Amino acid sequence: MKRRFPTILAITVTFLFAVLATNRLDWTDSSTFLTSLDLRWLDTKFQLRGRLVPGDEVIIVGLDDRTMDSLGSARTFERKHVPALIDQISAAGPRVIGFDILYEDEDASDPRNDALFAEAIERAGNVVLAARLDLESTTGESGERQELDPDFQELVVQKQVFPAVRQRGTNTGASMIQGYDLSMNLPIHNQAAATFGFVNFHPDAQGFLRYQPQFIEWGGRLYPSLDLQLLKLYLGAPSVTIAMQDNRVEQVQVGDYVIPTD
Repeated sequence: MKRRFPTILAITVTFLFAVLATNRLDWTDSSTFLTSLDLRWLDTKFQLRGRLVPGDEVIIVGLDDRTMDSLGSARTFERKHVPALIDQISAAGPRVIGFDILYEDEDASDPRNDALFAEAIERAGNVVLAARLDLESTTGESGERQELDPDFQELVVQKQVFPAVRQRGTNTGASMIQGYDLSMNLPIHNQAAATFGFVNFHPDAQGFLRYQPQFIEWGGRLYPSLDLQLLKLYLGAPSVTIAMQDNRVEQVQVGDYVIPTD
């Protein structure tokens, strides 16, 4: 009887999962017990793995309290400080510099600071700027391509923003993460930059960032994350390539590197 117990347990578990699959349980609903359990198991696996010590390929320059203290009595990191920051980072010879801060409006203290900022970006020649693409609460099928503003179209073509898509099978419309509003830096900054990518993500229902989209669809086009744009420039690769099988994204490729998707 003891020898038969694992077999009976396996059959019982298989049967239960078959019932759940038949009833098309919504696994993306974190309020369900099984999905919540799966997320907790994911957290546990990261804890068991332990911290990974990063190499020296990526350096994060944080604007923290120590940075503020170095500014003396001002203790405010203003836009006039950004050009000097870019010049100092660029002097160290990085392959690419990424900004996850948006400057959507002109500098109210002195508009000339915006011009100095753009000049520093152009001097560096490898700056990737941030964009914010507000997200819908649910995914949706790919929509028809909407006509772009001529100036914006020239910008995205020049900066190689859109990926190359390889479609196999029947294109029935992928279930993509949808955006509804795009916010960017000032035009003079975007023109000076190498390219741009979005930096905003949805936390899950438990308030954590366990997963991160690499593309968001808006107006029938896929916009890449800051991560992918940084990686593309770091590798000196051409446009990111997406392979789609029927109605889903199968993989993302940057240069010789393939990123699997769930």
